Amino acid sequence: RGEVLGLVGESGSGKTTTAVGLLKRWPKKRVLWLAHRIELLRQAFDELKRAGIPEAELGILSGDDKANASARVLVASIAMFRARPVPNVDVIVVDEAHRVMANSYRALLRRRPKAIVLGLTATPRRLDGKALGDVFEELLVIAESVELIADGHIAKAACYGVPKEKARAMLKGVAVGKDYAIGALGKAMSKRALMGDIVKE
Repeated sequence: RGEVLGLVGESGSGKTTTAVGLLKRWPKKRVLWLAHRIELLRQAFDELKRAGIPEAELGILSGDDKANASARVLVASIAMFRARPVPNVDVIVVDEAHRVMANSYRALLRRRPKAIVLGLTATPRRLDGKALGDVFEELLVIAESVELIADGHIAKAACYGVPKEKARAMLKGVAVGKDYAIGALGKAMSKRALMGDIVKE
């Protein structure tokens, strides 16, 4: 079985750049770079090209974007493998790796059990509670928010809320045991607290 490793970092922390740097160290390995959105695929494709991987070795496979499908480094939508064989690759990069718990990703990884798997995510904790540790042997945080803010790579977050006393009254009846029911919590906050003039706010 190949090594299965996840890289965790905020948006803008350099996960794609880090992954591309690792791939450059393996110039002979065949790579499949997976994502679920065309913007992520194009971003990865451009980053790989900027890093000096020859265009002849790069391919893309997603919807209308189909070029060089037998390339050494293939950037592809997960949806493309519903009806086509998974290429025989040495490395699989999964962008937005918290999605790896979906059946489509799990099935693809099972078809290439010897491949090294590198996951990239900003959200290692899923709302449904499914553990990424079921797939990844290790999750490495490549940069903390405070470091990225201090170095000027990301902006400091502006957080909005309501006073604690008002929140208690607003959230009456949405608790389940010691926690909140997610659907009811969202409705309560949307109706009573956070919705305003989107342009003004």
